[in-house]
Amino acid sequence: MLKKLLLNEPQPEESGLLREASQDIERFRRRLHDYNGRQKEGATPKYRRIELWTSGLMMSLSELDQSVYAAGRYAERIRKTSLSNMTEEEQQDYYLHVYYYKNAFIRLFSLFDKIGYFLNDLLDLQTEKTKPRFSYFTVLRQMQKNHTEEKLANTLYSLKDRYDEPLRKLREQRNTEIHFMNAEMQDDLLRVYEKYNPKEPLENVKQNMADLRQGLEAALHTLREVFTESYRRIAESQA
Repeated sequence: MLKKLLLNEPQPEESGLLREASQDIERFRRRLHDYNGRQKEGATPKYRRIELWTSGLMMSLSELDQSVYAAGRYAERIRKTSLSNMTEEEQQDYYLHVYYYKNAFIRLFSLFDKIGYFLNDLLDLQTEKTKPRFSYFTVLRQMQKNHTEEKLANTLYSLKDRYDEPLRKLREQRNTEIHFMNAEMQDDLLRVYEKYNPKEPLENVKQNMADLRQGLEAALHTLREVFTESYRRIAESQA
């Protein structure tokens, strides 16, 4: 992970849930890579795709973690309650926080959807026949409908329910950002609004960051469950 590189800080070792999730993904990737390499006629298209999906998920997790970290570090520098009370440097920190915060919640749901595509391929769910453009949550419903890996599906649904509130708020912000107004337009409108409403308070940055970190935590728990089960399936198929 390169999250500290963005702020020119020393690179720490991964720890806690992030480290555990990364290790689970890498353990599965290595097992599958070794299996693919042992096939005399080459890896099957499915297992080659899944290996590529796994590498992509690892990169996506790194990018999400970097964005959450940077959003949090810039949030720590925000002391004022409105832009009009900030110095130019403080405003710069605020805009950088907003940039990484938005980047993070977009990447969060992108990661979830990639997990969905991974599961759809691994479990042969064929969700695309029901809905050509599907999300992670569509895949969960498909697992439940098909009674596929019911234990895993129930665990993933429990995680979804546990983190429902922060994920719902973040998803609403993501939908607004992507579907209704782009980031540049929002920033322009914010500047105009601040000009005519100079004392208007900023959004609750602390609460936003709490929701974002909860979203990351939900993703990490989800990845752990998915790749622990995926490793078991691959190990059993190769026994």
